[in-house]
This record gives sequence, structure tokens and C-alpha cells, in this order.
Amino acid sequence: MWDDAKLRFPVGAVVTGTVTMHQPYGVFVDLGDPDCYGLVERPEFLDAGRMTEDQYPPVGSTVRAVVLNHTDHDHRVWLTVRPSHLRKHP
Repeated sequence: MWDDAKLRFPVGAVVTGTVTMHQPYGVFVDLGDPDCYGLVERPEFLDAGRMTEDQYPPVGSTVRAVVLNHTDHDHRVWLTVRPSHLRKHP
């Protein structure tokens, strides 16, 4: 199941999900897949400058992101919403 999820969300793919929770280190994203979840860490929001928690997209909002990596032990899909990454995927 997790291996299938990694195939559904390959590194470099553009995905859309719903912000489900804020944490000091980033936001969790529901990718619509019961086998995994997404995480955008704080450094993966901006190309320059420092993101603060009050700047996070609201819970319930939709985000467009690029898959950076996977973590097998917790079925996490690492995401970035940096403008420079998203510009590469119109």
C-alpha cells in the first residue's frame, strides 16, 4: 500500500491537498490518500525570508505543492510550496 502511494506521489510530481493541521515546524496536508499524508516544513514555503506560523495557509485551505521526498517509517510525503519549485510546473 505504501509502495503504491509512493508511485501515486512520485518525487517531482505536482499535487493538490487540503491543510489539516498547523505545527510550529510546518503544516500537514491531506493528499486524499489513506496510505500517506503530506508535510510542508517551514523552510519549504518561501524562496527567501523566514515563514512564521501566522503566515501559514489556513486549515481547510487547498495548497498546490511539489513532492520532494518520502519517509517510509511514517508514510510521509515531503512537500514544497516554494514559488521557484511551482514555477517549474505551470
